Amino acid sequence: MPAASIDKSDARYPLYKIAIEGALLLQRDHYGGAGITANVMGMFVGFCVFIGHAEGRPMNATKIAHYLDMPRTTVLRKLKELLAAKVIVQRGNFYLIAVGRQKPPASIDKVTALARKLLTDR
Repeated sequence: MPAASIDKSDARYPLYKIAIEGALLLQRDHYGGAGITANVMGMFVGFCVFIGHAEGRPMNATKIAHYLDMPRTTVLRKLKELLAAKVIVQRGNFYLIAVGRQKPPASIDKVTALARKLLTDR
């Protein structure tokens, strides 16, 4: 039996497309093109660090674990990887985006353009 077709105007289409393509672009900037499956959780941990930094309320490992509904041990492992890659820095128990990483990567413009295109093509 053939599957029913899905209309691209379905609200999930642009969301999923932006999530995947945006994550791939950002992953290439931060991880040098390594496979996304190995780093997707690290990217989300990094996103939490960015959000906390941007809001002026840096997150610690426990807060990130709660925010992502992820085991704290996994968060700690991903934070360690981000620290080793110099994407983030640690200040006490809190994490911030490293100075050299605070400027948006070039891929942000591509992600933004993709989002606009997908949302206006509906």
